[in-house]
Amino acid sequence: MKTFSAFRLVSATLVAATAVAASAEPQIPHFERNATVYVADLDLASERDARVLYERISYAARSICAADELSFDVKKRLHQRTCVETAVADAVDRANAPLLTAIHLQRREQLARL
Repeated sequence: MKTFSAFRLVSATLVAATAVAASAEPQIPHFERNATVYVADLDLASERDARVLYERISYAARSICAADELSFDVKKRLHQRTCVETAVADAVDRANAPLLTAIHLQRREQLARL
């Protein structure tokens, strides 16, 4: 059983600089990048498939936020981290899948403990 009946993909739209970051850091350009994450082959009622989708979303977010990946500039690295976190959270919200949301919240909690 597929969770998405109207469409079979989640579009992760990412705003590379959040409104707060854009106003606080005027030297970081504000632009939008998109990635499409396909879910047609997944059953989001299955925890295994929800985890697969979460990994796909995370990979897509890291890919579109990867500008200056090897940079040692602390501001750029912080911006990249915020970009990835925002993109993943947005895609998870758009998917509107309870297991995917639970996985996302679990991962955020694990990262907060580090």
